[in-house]
Amino acid sequence: MFLESLTDAERKAWVVGVITRVMKLHGVKNRQELDSLYNFPSGTTNTLVSNASLKRVFDLALTASQHFKISLDYLLLGVENNPEDLKPEITNGVFKAFELGFIKIDYPNIDAVADIILDEINPKNQTLVGIAS
Repeated sequence: MFLESLTDAERKAWVVGVITRVMKLHGVKNRQELDSLYNFPSGTTNTLVSNASLKRVFDLALTASQHFKISLDYLLLGVENNPEDLKPEITNGVFKAFELGFIKIDYPNIDAVADIILDEINPKNQTLVGIAS
């Protein structure tokens, strides 16, 4: 198992990473602000780090994931999803819709339609943090 294989230092680093990503989502600057936001007693997140409290930090990540409707990949592992990674699937979907007659476009423009959809998903071509899964 992933978490069981980590050393104590690696577990603490993982906990810090998760808490840092949750803080980033909430736009808070420090752990005290995060404690306050979640109505935790003062110093709770510091204690989570000190004790490498995997279960409680996982619960925090799950709560934030549900609130922000983002992937746990980002919160737990720091994996940021790039909408460009979705282009093959989007292009396939557009092609299938074209084949089934749901949409009318010129065949060569299927890739352009996929690009338009990607622009709608991510208008500034920025990496989206944790696209909902």
